[in-house]
Amino acid sequence: MRARIPLDVDLEDKLIYGLSPLRFVYVLVAGVAAMAIWSSNTGPAALRGTACVLVAILGAAAGWLRHEGRHLDCWVSDIGAFLLRNYRLELAPVKAGQQARLGPRSLSVHGVLPGSGATTVTAELAAALAALGTAPRLAASPAAALRLGMKGTGRHPVLDLEVAETRGRAGLEVAEAARDADIALLVTPADVPLESLRKVAGALKPPRELVLVINRAPPGREWTELLDAAGAQRAVALPFDPWLAEAERKGEPAFNPILRGLAAELVRSP
Repeated sequence: MRARIPLDVDLEDKLIYGLSPLRFVYVLVAGVAAMAIWSSNTGPAALRGTACVLVAILGAAAGWLRHEGRHLDCWVSDIGAFLLRNYRLELAPVKAGQQARLGPRSLSVHGVLPGSGATTVTAELAAALAALGTAPRLAASPAAALRLGMKGTGRHPVLDLEVAETRGRAGLEVAEAARDADIALLVTPADVPLESLRKVAGALKPPRELVLVINRAPPGREWTELLDAAGAQRAVALPFDPWLAEAERKGEPAFNPILRGLAAELVRSP
């Protein structure tokens, strides 16, 4: 049995002036809105007249305008669906000044023993804070500037970070061996003598928070004994990383991801 496929079954029904019922409603609503704007007597006549013309043009476009066989409302709905599926609105990041006020005003890094890695931790912590948008100031020895690939003091060529040898008075600052910082970090090897740890921790002015950083820490160990000796609130273990050690030996920039996470926690701390 043969059958013919009907054509044009998806065409819109025409009501008046070549308009479908939906598009006739568009034109009708636009006309009523234009009349309401003109008769409102709010504002000067020129402004009301301009608004009326714009509304009328929009209604006419919604009713009769077509592009590539598609009406204006179809294009608007398709563009809206595309934007919703491919883009999303997000809150703007907190400004650097606001982030600095939420977190500490100053941080200090202290090496318990010579060669503990305090200079490296100071430089990497300042770089991690700069990457978070807090625009910190680094007050440390020239070795810390070298660790960041700088030959001297000044502003880092990539990071929003100021490097100086002396401490400042405003903004978030990371200092090496400062005695009066809000948050202090004690950098120590895992095999440090407990008496040395107690001595260095006792010489500090009591900070708001004391963090013990165990450099080149062996995995799978508990640090309760070191925490008790230092009187620190928590410990952060930095395991030995051959790649980081090689980069440090060559003077190349390489930053420990654990310090990046610690920097984010310190900024969020009340």
